[in-house]
Amino acid sequence: FASFGRAGVPGLLLEWKAQEKEVIYGLGERFDALDQAGKRVDLWIVDAPGQGDLNDLTYFTTPILYSSAGYGLFPADNPEGIMDLNSGGDGFHRYSRPGSAMTFTLSLAPNLREQLMDRMRIQGPVKTIPDWAWGPWISKNSYENQGEAEAAIQGSIDRDLPVAAIVQEAWKGSSEDGNFNNFNTDYRWPELDRYLNWCETLGIRNVLWQVPILHPASPHYQVAAEKGYFVKKPDGSISHREHWLAGFANIDFTNPDAVKFWQDLVRPALKTSVAGFKADDGEDIKPDDVFFDGRRGWEMHNEWSYLYNQALTDLLAEEKVDGMLWARSGSLGIEKTPGLWAGDQFANWMDYRSLLPAGLSASISGAPFWSHDIGGYIDTPTPELYIRWAQFGALSPLMQYHGVTAREPWLF
Repeated sequence: FASFGRAGVPGLLLEWKAQEKEVIYGLGERFDALDQAGKRVDLWIVDAPGQGDLNDLTYFTTPILYSSAGYGLFPADNPEGIMDLNSGGDGFHRYSRPGSAMTFTLSLAPNLREQLMDRMRIQGPVKTIPDWAWGPWISKNSYENQGEAEAAIQGSIDRDLPVAAIVQEAWKGSSEDGNFNNFNTDYRWPELDRYLNWCETLGIRNVLWQVPILHPASPHYQVAAEKGYFVKKPDGSISHREHWLAGFANIDFTNPDAVKFWQDLVRPALKTSVAGFKADDGEDIKPDDVFFDGRRGWEMHNEWSYLYNQALTDLLAEEKVDGMLWARSGSLGIEKTPGLWAGDQFANWMDYRSLLPAGLSASISGAPFWSHDIGGYIDTPTPELYIRWAQFGALSPLMQYHGVTAREPWLF
C-alpha cells in the first residue's frame, strides 16, 4: 500500500485462500462472535463501553488467529491492522498493516489444541495468578472512604458471603487527578493502619485502581515533563489526551526511566494487605504520537497497553507481593499480564450476552484469567438480570461485582 490506515503510511498485505466452511478463532476479545470467519476486524483497541454484539470494537486485540482448516497465524508484533477474513465472499483472507516488514510464524497443527500449544511455545506460558484471586472480588465506582469500604466488607461478613479482595479507587485522594498521595489519612482513610490490618486478619486483599496518566495540575507532572517522560507529538511537545480524561498526558513506557518514575510513584501504596492493581484505560494513543524508542503511535497504540500492564506487574514482583494485575486493555504478549476484565457494559441483556464470546475469545488469545463486572458497569440492573449475571460471574475464571451504582448482592 502507498498509504494505509489512520497514519497514512506505506503498508503491507498478506493474502491467502479461504477454505470452505472454515471457522476462525482468536484476534483478542471479541464481543460480536467467537467465530470471526466472514468478518472484517479492525486491530485497534478502543474504549468501547456498551458495544454489546454491535461491531468489532474491543479493549483487547491481537493478530493471532486459529483456523479449523489446520493452521494458526502468529504475527510477531501488533501494530494497527485489518484482518479481513473473506468478508466480501471472494474466497480470500487478507491481513493488511502499516510498515515495510512483517514477521510471523505459521503453525500447521491440525486442530485448535495443538495450535494453542504452538502459540504457547512461541509466546511463552501464561503467568499464573495467586490462589486468593479465585475468590469473589467486591467493588464499586467507588468506595469513597474507609467507612464505605468497611461497610461493604462487614455487610458481606454478616451475610456469610466470602470476600477475597476489595477494589479501591479512592486511594489517590480524588478519583482521577493522579496526585499519588497513596491514601489520604486525614480525610478518606483516618485509620488506615487499623483498616489494612483488619483486612489482613480477614484474609482480604486491597486492589488499587490505576490509570497510566498524569494531569497538568499534579505535583509530579512538571517533573515528568522536564525529564521527557510523556508520549509526545511529532513536533516534540507533549501529546495530551483527547477522549476519556482529556487533557491528561500518557506516560511513555518505552522509556526505562519513565517506567521507574511511574513505579516509584505507586510503590509507597504497597502496604499491608495491598496485593494488586486494577489497571484501567490503556487505549488512548494517537496514530502520529512519538515514543522515546522512536516508534510511532500506529506501531504502539495496541502495545502501549501491554507495556503499562507490564510495568505494574514488574512492580509487584520487585516488592515480592503475592498479587496480580487485572487490566481492561490488552495486546500481543498479554500472557505475561493475564488478568483481563471486559470493560464497561451497560446493565442490559444484549451486553450480558456479548460476554460469552468475549470471554472465550480472550481466553484462547492469551488471557484465560478473564471476567466482567457483575450486573454491568453502566446503569442499574433488574434483579433478574443481576442474578443471571452473578451466576455467570461465579462460573467465569474470575468473579467481581462492580458498577457505577451499588452492586452488593443483598440489594438485589
